[in-house]
Amino acid sequence: MLPKKLLPAITLSVLAISSLEIHSVAQQSQQRSTQDPARSPELSLAIHHMTISVADVEAASQWYSEKLGFTETRRVVLDNGNVQIAWMEIPGFRVDLAQVQGSVRPEEQNAVPPQHMLSQGWRHLAFAVDDVDRVYEILSDRGVEFISPPATYDPPGIRIVYFKDIDGNILELYNDLP
Repeated sequence: MLPKKLLPAITLSVLAISSLEIHSVAQQSQQRSTQDPARSPELSLAIHHMTISVADVEAASQWYSEKLGFTETRRVVLDNGNVQIAWMEIPGFRVDLAQVQGSVRPEEQNAVPPQHMLSQGWRHLAFAVDDVDRVYEILSDRGVEFISPPATYDPPGIRIVYFKDIDGNILELYNDLP
């Protein structure tokens, strides 16, 4: 039997050793991730913004504000007025709505899910929500045009619904199922 006055010292020693082991495991994990060239600190990639070409920047800005709650934070005019860009933001994300003089919407951009995936390139922008059905109802009440009602896919255990913005660009509401 150990003397009672040694117990606190032994307990502290065990805690210190455990702490060192945890620190060592975390350090090894960090070393592995920094050794991966795709995760190198030199890259430090982070999402900044996405640009959507629109027919009328004023109408699109109003739609994204009224329907989805974006805030226009800046208006930029480039190329002697031939390009107008509205910076639209929600917490953590910015969409640039760009009106370019002479731009046209290709016919394949009018396809709806799942056929829209037959044309390569960016296909839609998805918004994570807590409850697809609740947000579907809110946006429906705001006059948003949905392509179909919400659907559940299990697997992989998700609920989604697609809708279009004022220019016909496809957007998605998405949530993981519990």
